[in-house]
Amino acid sequence: MLEPRYRQIGAWISAFGVILASCTGSISGSEGPVPYDDEVELQPGAEFKCNAGFADPGPREARRLTVAEYASSVQATLGVDIADEAQAALPADVRADGFTNSSGALITTLEHVEAFGQLAQLAVSALDVVAFVQSRAGCSTLSDDCARAIIDTIGTRILRAPPTSEETAALLALWTASGAENASFEEAAGLLIEAMLQAPRFVYRLEPEEGSGLVREADGHEMASRLSYLIWGSAPDEELLAEAAADRLRTDQEIESQVRRMLSDPRARDAFNRFVSDWLHLSRLDNLTRDEDLYPQWSLDIGQAMKEETLAFAEALVWDDARPLLELFSDQRTFAERALAEHYGLPDPSDGVQLYDLSTVPERGGLLTQGSVLTIGGNEASMVARGQFLLENIMCGKLASPPPGVDTTPPEVVEGRSQRFYSETRVDDVACGGCHSQMEPLAWGLERFDGAGSVTTTDRFGNELREDGNIAVPGQVESIPFSTIGEMMGLLSTTPRLQDCMSLKAAQFAVGRLLLDSDGCSLVEMRDRFIATDGSYQELIAAIALSPMVRTVRTR
Repeated sequence: MLEPRYRQIGAWISAFGVILASCTGSISGSEGPVPYDDEVELQPGAEFKCNAGFADPGPREARRLTVAEYASSVQATLGVDIADEAQAALPADVRADGFTNSSGALITTLEHVEAFGQLAQLAVSALDVVAFVQSRAGCSTLSDDCARAIIDTIGTRILRAPPTSEETAALLALWTASGAENASFEEAAGLLIEAMLQAPRFVYRLEPEEGSGLVREADGHEMASRLSYLIWGSAPDEELLAEAAADRLRTDQEIESQVRRMLSDPRARDAFNRFVSDWLHLSRLDNLTRDEDLYPQWSLDIGQAMKEETLAFAEALVWDDARPLLELFSDQRTFAERALAEHYGLPDPSDGVQLYDLSTVPERGGLLTQGSVLTIGGNEASMVARGQFLLENIMCGKLASPPPGVDTTPPEVVEGRSQRFYSETRVDDVACGGCHSQMEPLAWGLERFDGAGSVTTTDRFGNELREDGNIAVPGQVESIPFSTIGEMMGLLSTTPRLQDCMSLKAAQFAVGRLLLDSDGCSLVEMRDRFIATDGSYQELIAAIALSPMVRTVRTR
């Protein structure tokens, strides 16, 4: 009879505490500190500056896999789908710095540890262990040679690199202990796989402290993992690991060849959808409610349809048509089911999700006129909330905290006044205008959309609603005026700042952390590559993959 599997595997994992510890720690050493302060964030409008003259890849961190990455990695290595179970068992990843994959917020709790054990057991129980091991390791006997074959082949796939001598020794000890308990081959091999699914190098993305100088080139297996989680949000496949083992992930040509191959895989679409969902915070639509008296037509289904609209629209433009990313803000079409089409007042609504031509619907077109964005701001369609969202997520601006002593009390609400009246009051106010002038004038262009994303020409007090405003560009003194929502979308889609912001958001999601001043040189190289292309998402990903922030590693 085997002793409880968690006690055996727990002992194995404890043996690897030193491995995890060796892959973390402060960035310091005998050569002195790196020439950047890791706490210095990029300043809006000044992100693309190479101040030090060399590309620092940023701080080294032990990054826990997100819930989605964990489930996808299990699927990639074992062929077992436990996505729903992982979603239910693991704590939800915390949204920080605009994304749910920010490494600083990916803490590991006891709840995570227990869930990883349960999920590993679940994954193995869904596997035909004997057939799986036979097909990968070519053996099915209770011999040490077979154990080594399992560790070398399946272990390399699960751990995303060949097991170290310490890992191999610990796994062999677990195999021996299983034999002493008279375990069957299926039990012993299954226990090895369970253990590897809970190993630090599976649950975390770890990179050892090694190399001379401040920065070293990422090795083949590090590059394989970086590319796979950047493009797929999942573990490397057999081809990528083979290229890593052959040391063929070093040159521009070698890396770009794999990037193009990986972008043609459906997993790249899945990762893109996760990026869009995080970037636009689409998960808030899952349970979004509205005041029944103000919006009697609202339902949870409408909110879900808005989320699906944005994802379908972005996927069609980026993947089916391979259009420039900036056309996300000006494209004259959308995908909507009947209820949403009726909610929007689109012509000829029909059953199922349909493609709608918006060229004759002047108030619609592009991401910012979709309900997924327009519902930001609550029942009253707050221009503060909308403006802040647009500033931070579309223009990559940043608001400073109000100066000490400033009265932030909202003005007295006067029945019958419009949102625009209060917004202009804040913008013109000496104390408040410094911040509010950066964000609210952009939201003015969306005034004719109510809190449920419907178009209206007057508010509930009978005030006529406008659509003129100004685009405040971070780092630029003069704002850009517009008269209509259509003009606003056209100006935005040709504003270099918007393309820069899209690049910054994609890069932040790619590296899984807040971008810092130390990333400036890498961002310059990334942008120079990207602006020389057709501006598509595929080219942006290639530019990020070829940049120093992906190809190099701090040594300490």
